[in-house]
Amino acid sequence: MTRLGLVLYVSAFLLASASTVFYFVPYYQFWVLVTNVGSTEFYVAVLPVVYHALPRAAAMGLALSLLAAATAAGLLKDILKLPRPPEDLWRVRAEGYGFPSGHATGSTAFWGYLSIYRASAPLVAFSAVLIVSVSASRVILGVHYPRDVLGGVLLGVVAATLSYLAVRALDSTRLAAAGAAVGVAGLALHYLGLGELEPPSALLGVAVGELVCGRLGLTGRAGWRYGVLGSVLALAVGIPALRLDHPIASPALMALAGFLAVLAPRLAWSRLGGGGGKEGSSG
Repeated sequence: MTRLGLVLYVSAFLLASASTVFYFVPYYQFWVLVTNVGSTEFYVAVLPVVYHALPRAAAMGLALSLLAAATAAGLLKDILKLPRPPEDLWRVRAEGYGFPSGHATGSTAFWGYLSIYRASAPLVAFSAVLIVSVSASRVILGVHYPRDVLGGVLLGVVAATLSYLAVRALDSTRLAAAGAAVGVAGLALHYLGLGELEPPSALLGVAVGELVCGRLGLTGRAGWRYGVLGSVLALAVGIPALRLDHPIASPALMALAGFLAVLAPRLAWSRLGGGGGKEGSSG
């Protein structure tokens, strides 16, 4: 067993144990911590690191799974308009309609895709425990009904599966073009009154970043260390975008965050890491 596999097994065991204990003996600060693992801010930080650890097509598939699922969740919320539980039950703040749970959707789309792409037992075990724990946290904290998280998990599974199939069928350029199309469609629907701005904006930025990288020959795997640079830039630009409520500035900043998260690590790797830009030349 690899060191990473051992870490994943131990993490899955500890999270499952703590979730079981604090389910029967409620400790809400634990569940607040778990629910934050499913937040938009968490994935803004984590996505670039994992993205640059993967081959180019697989990385685009991961972004497509997470951000397309989040886009679809926003659309379903506005179409179905199913309510959340009464506010006097909430232990954290929440916005928008209840179905499907965005936290459950995003966690399943992200970790589900990775588990399909790299179907190792430690990763599958960790992903399953994390998805269940994040989903349970939304119900325990009183901001979702069980139907909301079940719907989110189902939507996430569909997004992860379709994204993986797209990776198997399309090359990197076509995947990026598909991501750009989903992003543009999501933005258009938002301006027509359906869905959110942030996920399709970020997906558009990631897709454009990949297309630019392809034109520049930056198609190699930069590695997770350079992905940290992408996380720093994505947080620096994306967090203000999440705080804004402006129909132009907010999506523009989110698109810029996605763009920089893809381009900057590859540029840094090609200049500082001795990368030649071709796929497979770096780990």
